[in-house]
Amino acid sequence: MQSDDVKSILDRARLATDLVKHISTLASGSIVVLATFLTRVVQAQDHDHVKLDKSTLIGTVILLSVCIVSCSVYLFFFGIRKTWTDQHAEALQKPSKPELVLSAAIFLTFCGGIVFLGIYAVKSFGVSQ
Repeated sequence: MQSDDVKSILDRARLATDLVKHISTLASGSIVVLATFLTRVVQAQDHDHVKLDKSTLIGTVILLSVCIVSCSVYLFFFGIRKTWTDQHAEALQKPSKPELVLSAAIFLTFCGGIVFLGIYAVKSFGVSQ
């Protein structure tokens, strides 16, 4: 392979690693913000009759936690290996099936966690009739 091909493949591997790092940061931040505001929600629940939807809250935390774990596994097994190697044959191959499955799990759990967070917000603070 020519050096331009190697460079473009390594650039794509670095981009994928950066995307996974950003998603893990967003998922972690979502959990922290949720925990921060949850104390206010519990206090408001006592005074303003706010209904706390615990099932979607638990679903949100589980999905975002699975996303963070999946990101860590991806970075350990695929991201670091591909970006730290220069021209090894294994780093220049197409993504493997486990890498694709793990990538799909990362994006699906993150999107699912954010959707559950939206459902939680609407159910807990939505327009009351």
